[in-house]
Amino acid sequence: PLVSNVEDLQFLYGIDTTGDQSADQYTAAPGNWNQVVSVRACVLIRSEEQGITTSAQSYVNCPNTLAGTGTLTAATDSRLRRTFVATFNLRNRVSNIP
Repeated sequence: PLVSNVEDLQFLYGIDTTGDQSADQYTAAPGNWNQVVSVRACVLIRSEEQGITTSAQSYVNCPNTLAGTGTLTAATDSRLRRTFVATFNLRNRVSNIP
């Protein structure tokens, strides 16, 4: 593994359906890879040790983060968890001229 304690890793691909070089929708399985202009990545990291918290915490997992719902998931152990999300523009798919 490149990074330890990764509990979940998910990607959504930004699709440009209008030709303006900006993502109009995000999907897990693009039908036309030539329309992909960005990638949204989500990674859920957990603490290595148990017993970090006094009780099980609630956290927002990757599917809920990427969907934008903010719905909390209850942990079944006493580890800390944190979700990180970033969106990356694919420079080779966009230009300065629309």
